[in-house]
Order: sequence, then C-alpha cells, then structure tokens
Amino acid sequence: TLNNLKPTISVIVPIYNAELYLAKCIESLLHQTYTSLQIILVNDGSTDNSPQICDRYAAKYPHIRVIHKENEGLMMTRRRGFREATGDYFLCLDSDDAFYSIDALKKIRSMIEETHADLVIYDYIYSSDKNTVHPDKSILLFDHPSGHVFQPETKHDLYSKLLLGKYLNPIVIKAISRSLIDFDADYSLWKDDLVNSQGEDLFQTLPILDAATRVAYLKEPLYFYRWNPNSISRNVRPEYYYAYRTVYQRTDTYLEKWKFTETQIHEIQQHRINMIFSVLLAQFPPDHRKWLEVLQAVSEDPFFHQLWQKRDAAYVCKYYMLMGELILKKKFAILPIVKKSVEFLSYIKNQVTHR
Repeated sequence: TLNNLKPTISVIVPIYNAELYLAKCIESLLHQTYTSLQIILVNDGSTDNSPQICDRYAAKYPHIRVIHKENEGLMMTRRRGFREATGDYFLCLDSDDAFYSIDALKKIRSMIEETHADLVIYDYIYSSDKNTVHPDKSILLFDHPSGHVFQPETKHDLYSKLLLGKYLNPIVIKAISRSLIDFDADYSLWKDDLVNSQGEDLFQTLPILDAATRVAYLKEPLYFYRWNPNSISRNVRPEYYYAYRTVYQRTDTYLEKWKFTETQIHEIQQHRINMIFSVLLAQFPPDHRKWLEVLQAVSEDPFFHQLWQKRDAAYVCKYYMLMGELILKKKFAILPIVKKSVEFLSYIKNQVTHR
C-alpha cells in the first residue's frame, strides 16, 4: 500500500438521526493537525436535520463528501463508505462520537509509516454524559508498549482478546488498510439479522483481523466514545438473538483456523450462552406477543439446542440455567412470572445493600 509514498486516510462517518452531535463529530475531524484526508459522510436515511448539516459542511469543505441513501442499517452504511473511499487506510467514526486528540490522525499515520502495519489499533475513552468531553474511563487494550507489532506468529493474543474479551470489538478503534477490506463480499445477505451494532462490529472485524499481517498497537486513547443510552446497542430487544447467532456462526469458522484450544472454545461457548440470555431476558418488549414468538423460535432452533448442550453451571448463572430449561420445555406462560420474581428479589437486595 505504501510504495514509499505517504499513506492517505479516508474517514467514514455513518449517520442516522444524529443532529445533536453531528457537528461536534465533524469538527473533531476538521480540527485535526493532519489535514490530507478524505471525509465521507454517509447519511443512512435520516429523518431529522442530519442531511442538512452534512450538506452545509460539504459545501464549505471540498474534502468532505456526502452520500445520501435509503436506510439500511449501520453495517451496510459503513460498507457503502468503504466502497466510495479513495484512501490507502480507512477509519470509522460514529456520528455521536469524536476523535479525542487533535493529533489523532497524525499519530495514526506516523504509526503506519514507522511500523508498515496494515492494521493499527488504538485505545479509547468514553463518557456516560453525552454533553461533556471529560472521560469517565480510559480503555487500555494491551500491556504492550506503543508501537508493538503483532505478526502472524503472535496474532493469537489478538484473537483471544477479540473473542474472550469485549474491548477489542469496535471497528472505530482501528485504522484499516484498503488491502484488508473484503470489497467483493455481499454483506446484504446478513443485514436483516445484524441489527445490533456490537455484533456488526465483530462480524466485520473477523475477516479484517484474519487478513492482517502486521498489526500495530498505538498505546494512547485517541477515540472518544459518547455512551448513548438511546443507541441501538443499549435498547436491547429479544430479536437481537438472531444477530448474535449470525455473528457466532461466522466466528465458528475462525475458531479452528486460529487454533483455539478446547478450554478456550468451552469458555467462549459459555460466554455465548450468557450473552444470548442477556438479550432474550433483558426487558419485556412493548409487544409481549413478539417476545413469546422469539422464544418459541429459539426453543426450536438447532443452533440454540447445540449450544445449550454445552452449558456449564460453573459459568452460566442459575437464573439463565432455569430459564433455558423452561424455554426448551416451552413453558412460556411461566417465564414472565419467573422473570418478574427475580427482578423483584434483585430490587429488594439492592435496597437492603444500599441502606
């Protein structure tokens, strides 16, 4: 990619009804000390003032390009941005987030030049208050020093971090060489299932990380993540089960290739069970009938049956163990009673604990 030339950067910003923070997001790019970049704003059928905000910035800054399209979801919006980008390296920036440092892109490009990496991963920070730029927590991904390079023989540390942890998932903390993007893959095959943004991140990261030959770690929080209680990843719905299933099925194709041990695979399977139940039992949806329909489908799903056979009480909480048996036995009428009882007992326990 480098060919002794300075690598160029394209930043893809998927946008859907982000009018409250979109200007701050774009300004964090315009204020970067590295200016030789392409900014692609992809409006995913927004119904608020986001399209107008995009057009105003594009009219003022020639290196900003706007794409307006019908609503397809986050994954397909990012994919459209990849196809339109002209840079050697792609970065993703969510429309309610920002780059924390004005030197973020300059430091990323310097890391690319110094290490000849085809993938750069950097730390990030986040805030639970969307109206502040002060972080609540900094996520340091590795103990390695900045500039550490993972190569094929040492990439298993990355694979383990990706599948046994949670902090390495976001695609927004990665500078990705154009050569790693699977442009020919038809991601529309999965767009109806991948409605959960976290699942979408892992789904796209798997082939990128697999294809990378030199992965550099930039030990500095460059990305600012605004925790949004109204985002798609926070408002969990039972039908997100299908998103998790789709991601896990794709992950299975890499477990053997990446030479995970039986112990690691067992731990991953238990993590999957806990995650699936956290989705199925997170909250009662407004349409109670829809919830029961999802549980009915889960009770007959071969994927769930195979996973449930590998359950381990040492990893899976007792509540989920009970609810899983009730789902498989189709005792759907009992489920709401058990759920409400557990939530009530948890509430009482919290009240007593905080007195």
